[in-house]
Amino acid sequence: MKIEKNETALGWMGKLKVEIIESGHAYLDHTWRYHNACAPFSRLYFVKEGEAILDIGETQVVLQPGCSYLIPAGLNYDYHCESYMEKWYFHINIRMPDGFDLFQGCQSCYFRKLTGEEMERVEKQYGEYSLDAVLGIQGEVIKIVGDMIREAGLAGREVHTYSPLLQEMFAYVRKAVSSRLNVAQLAEYLNISPSTLAKRFKKETNMPIGTYLDQILFNQACQLLLTTDFSVGQISDQLEFCDQFYFSRYFKRHQNETPTNYRSRMKGLRLG
Repeated sequence: MKIEKNETALGWMGKLKVEIIESGHAYLDHTWRYHNACAPFSRLYFVKEGEAILDIGETQVVLQPGCSYLIPAGLNYDYHCESYMEKWYFHINIRMPDGFDLFQGCQSCYFRKLTGEEMERVEKQYGEYSLDAVLGIQGEVIKIVGDMIREAGLAGREVHTYSPLLQEMFAYVRKAVSSRLNVAQLAEYLNISPSTLAKRFKKETNMPIGTYLDQILFNQACQLLLTTDFSVGQISDQLEFCDQFYFSRYFKRHQNETPTNYRSRMKGLRLG
């Protein structure tokens, strides 16, 4: 008997978390038009009919029928539809062990052509409500995302093996993210001195721990604004800011606009 193990694959399976935040079947017209869009999640499209345009800096991408497209989390772009487009969309996050999205920092839109059978499966399975159909559409999404990972040059990315200390810290931060979470609290939870934790974190991630906590907090604020119907005050409370005014000041410092303006401007993101 012979047993072979792919330790790299096993490492990724245990560390990646794929989240489908929202999805829909959209019929778009000329009103689908936004400037300076940027979301804390990646957006995956399956285009059936019509066309639309993405402008990413100086690059223009034409969304065409029979293709799938992935717009990475954190990418800034403009988009518009001149006449009509029909598509299925999925808002997704692929969480790394540190809580950041795998596609965060990518500066291109990725695509591949779909076979007729793939498009038919998406259309058929999305219209059904059975468990096998739900798992089927999830499988199609994951398969296409895998192709986009290769297209983005991320397929050969090594699994970063963090120390048990940092792994425990990352898990705690994901559960307890708030404006009040700081190095001293983390150090107390991990039973280690703040200075030792800060040094260990910087050595393993090449990032100051304060910068990491701030980025995770801001990403969570954006997620809540775009994926929930909580009021700005409720989000402020959930993230444990002193009050809504202080939360708005914090958000504006990072985004150059208030949480209310950001949510209003980006509301189209929830529609695909």
